[in-house]
Amino acid sequence: GLTGNTGLVGATGAQGTTGSVGATGAIGATGLQGIQGNTGAVGAQGIQGIQGNTGSTGLAGPTGASGINGINGTNGATGVTGVTGPVGCATTNYIIKGNGTTATCTVAPIYETGVGDVGIGTTTPDSKFHVSGSAILTLRNSSTLSSFGDNMASLNMGDAYSGNQGRILLQRGTAGSGGDNPTDMSFWTTPDGGWNPLERMRINYNGNVGIGTTTPGYRLDLNTGTFAFGNGNVRTESRDNAGLQGNAGAQSGFFEASSPTNFPTGATSWWHLIDSRHSNNTNNFSLQISGSFFDQFLYFRKTNNNASQSWKLIAATDLPGNAGQVLQSNGSNVAPTWTGAVTPANIYSVESTSALAISSSTFTAIPGESITIPNLITGDRLMIYYAGNALMSGSDYNTIDVAVFANGSMVQIGGYVRFSLDSYNANIAWQNYSAIARYNVPSSGSYTFDVRAMRALGGNTISIGGTSLEAGEGVLIIYVLRN
Repeated sequence: GLTGNTGLVGATGAQGTTGSVGATGAIGATGLQGIQGNTGAVGAQGIQGIQGNTGSTGLAGPTGASGINGINGTNGATGVTGVTGPVGCATTNYIIKGNGTTATCTVAPIYETGVGDVGIGTTTPDSKFHVSGSAILTLRNSSTLSSFGDNMASLNMGDAYSGNQGRILLQRGTAGSGGDNPTDMSFWTTPDGGWNPLERMRINYNGNVGIGTTTPGYRLDLNTGTFAFGNGNVRTESRDNAGLQGNAGAQSGFFEASSPTNFPTGATSWWHLIDSRHSNNTNNFSLQISGSFFDQFLYFRKTNNNASQSWKLIAATDLPGNAGQVLQSNGSNVAPTWTGAVTPANIYSVESTSALAISSSTFTAIPGESITIPNLITGDRLMIYYAGNALMSGSDYNTIDVAVFANGSMVQIGGYVRFSLDSYNANIAWQNYSAIARYNVPSSGSYTFDVRAMRALGGNTISIGGTSLEAGEGVLIIYVLRN
């Protein structure tokens, strides 16, 4: 039949007797080392070994204190005197010089006084360093310096305050080489209130001298400021002979002469001279201007290699004068004056220079119609002729007055003329005029005569006078009659 269910497990029985030990199994792999235990106690000292070799001697120790000196013994007998050696420098204050065998006095000599002054070539130096004889002092840099601005040698001067207060400096002026040695030399001083020297003057490698500039572009380049020379530092020098040649000492410039020679005829006392000379001083070509201290006359000449070349008067007046006038001489040492063209000497004439537009009843001078006659004498009689044309603008009528004036006053005899223009009724817009006046000179002197015009009646503007190219041109002619 069917197997039945398993029954309940029974209670465990008592342990049986232990069996015999089996054979030892194989040794397993070594395990990890355990933590190190504490150090054990030091063992007892071993037996001393055999002695080694002796070491090297150590450093000497400090010297001990000296013992007490013993009693001096008696002196021995004096030895034989040795041979006398060579004589050295026996002269007082000379610096000793060795010649390879003995010490001797310097040949130059080099000499030092009892107060510290040193002389070369002299036994009487008068400063801290005194060179006499062929006195050449050389300062040479031991390096080769070829770049612009390299400092080659310097002489620095000063005192105990701040040392270097003045300086002379030699520099490479521009890039150089062994056979090309351009140099600049500069001079330095310290200004008031400062303690470092500043460059004041430079002589550059091409010979230009600069004051106030480190790059002089001229033989003398001041950059800023000015300079003085000559008498009293006013840039005027003394020179009496205007005919002096260059190789005899003449130069271009500004001069004063107290005893003038080869100046304009009659020159005495003090004169001015301006001289511009040819660059070849073996000839005598010069442009010169001169004049006395005591008047307003100027003279000029071009010497043309002739020391006594004649002088020409430069004629000048205070005013430029008017068109058509000429300068008239008034005699020696009297300024010339402008006057009308004179033909002959007693006739004066001028022409108007532009038109005058008149629109009022005030006398106004016609431009250019003015003559000044100097040196008239009391009783001189003048005949004055004046003439011209007038034009009216617009359609109207006018009355025109034209008059001649002497020193601002109208000439009373014939010095006035009146005429009319009527383009409204009579169609007369043009009109000419002329008149002759007489004038008796009341007192000696200079007189100015001019022609003036005004509009007396009517309207519109009147044009009177003009240039030689215009129909309105006017003229003023004066005849001087003298018994």
